[in-house]
Amino acid sequence: MALSAVNNGPSAIGALIFTLLLLSPPPTAANSIQTPIIAHPPEQAAPPGAAESAFLGVLFEEDFERSGLSGITFEAGWRHVFDDRRGLVCISNYHSRYGSFPKFIFGSEDWQNYSLEIEARILPNPTRAPDYSHIALLTRLNGDWWGYRHSLGFGDWGAHIAQYYYGGVGATNIHDFSQTNLPPMDKNWHLLRAEVDGRTMRTLFDEELVIDYNVRLSPNGFAGVEVGPGAYLCVDRLVVRSLNRSPSAMERARRGVIVRDANLRLWPGFRHDRIGSLYVGEEVFILEETENWIHIRKKYSSIQGWVWRAFVNAHP
Repeated sequence: MALSAVNNGPSAIGALIFTLLLLSPPPTAANSIQTPIIAHPPEQAAPPGAAESAFLGVLFEEDFERSGLSGITFEAGWRHVFDDRRGLVCISNYHSRYGSFPKFIFGSEDWQNYSLEIEARILPNPTRAPDYSHIALLTRLNGDWWGYRHSLGFGDWGAHIAQYYYGGVGATNIHDFSQTNLPPMDKNWHLLRAEVDGRTMRTLFDEELVIDYNVRLSPNGFAGVEVGPGAYLCVDRLVVRSLNRSPSAMERARRGVIVRDANLRLWPGFRHDRIGSLYVGEEVFILEETENWIHIRKKYSSIQGWVWRAFVNAHP
C-alpha cells in the first residue's frame, strides 16, 4: 500500500530526503535501473485464464517495494529509490540528459480493454527553469511504442490534459483527440488513470473524469508511462485492471451493495479528500480491501474510491 493511502503527503523530512536523492550525482548500481528499453518488452507471466480475466481483475501490479522489478522495461534515467517507508521510481530529467521522452513499458501486446492507474508526485524543479513538462500514461502500444497517450502537462500556469495518438518520430499521424485545462498542480501525491474501453478513451485525475472520448482505436497493445523534458517527479503503485465485459468476466466480478449513505474518498482514511457520495442500495464493484476500508468502483460510472468497510456489504 502506497504512503498516499495513509498520509495526505510526505513530511518535511521525507520531502528533504526526496530532494537530496534526486539532486545527488548519477545513482550507483544500487538504485539505478540499468535495463535499456527494447522493441518488445518482456511480458509478465499470465495467470491461468488471464485471457478471460474477471471484470476489474488485476492484470499487472507493481508497488516498487522490492529491489527487483520484473516485467517492466525502463529507458535510461529512471531510478529505483527507497526511503524508510516506501519504494518509488523517480526521474530528474530537468536537463533532458536521458532523452526527450524517457519511458517504461510493461504488459502484453494482447491486452485489449484495460484501466491503467499510477500515483505520481510532481517535485519542485531545482534548476528554477520554467516549470513545464508532462507525464503520460500510454495505452495500446505496438512494438515500436506507437499508440495512445493520456498526457498531463504541468507548469506554473496550470495543468493541461490531452489525449492523442502518437505514430513515431517525424510521423504525420499525431492526432489530438481531446483536451482540457486544470488549475496549477500542487506538490502532493495525485492519482492518474487512463482507460481504453472498446472505442472509448477515458482520462481521470484524482478520480475526476476529465476526458471521455469515443474514437476508432487500435484493438490491443502494451502499456507504459512516459515523461517529457524538464520532468522532475516520482511515481508509485502501478495497477492495471481488466475492463473485459464478456458474460463470464462480469459473472466473476466482485460485487457489493451500500448499506448506509457514505462518503467516497480518494484514499483510505477519513482525513482524505471526499470525491463523491454513495447511497443505500447502490450496487458497486469491489476492487480491494484493507482492514477498515474497501476500494470500490461505481456500477454505472468509471469513478473509483474508498469507503468505510461498515457501509458496504461485500458479496462473496
